[in-house]
Amino acid sequence: MPRRDDVIYKICAAPIGEGGRYHAWPDKVTYVRRFPSAERREQYWKRYVAPKGSDYHGLAYQIVMVDEWSGGWRFVGDPVYADWPLIGRVTNNGSGHIVECG
Repeated sequence: MPRRDDVIYKICAAPIGEGGRYHAWPDKVTYVRRFPSAERREQYWKRYVAPKGSDYHGLAYQIVMVDEWSGGWRFVGDPVYADWPLIGRVTNNGSGHIVECG
């Protein structure tokens, strides 16, 4: 397990694509929001994501909490699903398929 100060705490909203898989697709936008701590991420999740998310697999986005470090990453908790990314706004800007949210 990485040291706590090496971890980047994120919430990612990955779009659905081929075969109903959620992934970072080159022709779709994946939204990413970083947090300074696991606690801040959890607070954001409880306030903004969980109340609007669903357990229903098959909606437009899978939203997940992620711990990331130089050697890899792991999911934290169960994902939720929604027709909107919930951590950023949907844009029609095709200039990048990974969008960092404020």
